[in-house]
Amino acid sequence: MKLLLNPIFIGLCILYLINKFIEFPFDTTSYFYVFLKNHLNDFLYMPIALTICLATIRWIKRLPYFILSWGMIIGMTVFSSIVFEYIGPSYFMHTTGDWMDVVMYVLGGSFYYMLQKKYVTNSTS
Repeated sequence: MKLLLNPIFIGLCILYLINKFIEFPFDTTSYFYVFLKNHLNDFLYMPIALTICLATIRWIKRLPYFILSWGMIIGMTVFSSIVFEYIGPSYFMHTTGDWMDVVMYVLGGSFYYMLQKKYVTNSTS
């Protein structure tokens, strides 16, 4: 499980939690505040979720050097977009579908793909 102890993964998780639970003293009408509160965690979600998926696959299949293909990353991004931005708002009143969140999922998946090429291939288990 070295993959889940990677400093980049831990940093992304900490940033996600800080953004989720700490209120920042910014003007709530500023674009920066709106980005932080409405879109940053959607961007961070994909690298975090994909790293957990990769660690799980490596553990279950006992393939320490397995990496997610571009198709798998796209599939997870499309799946997350449909579930969280289309299906979720249809069933839960407290959620809303937002095309900008889909853009953030795509950017997050692309970011993960670049990270995986550089860092994940060096982390086994």
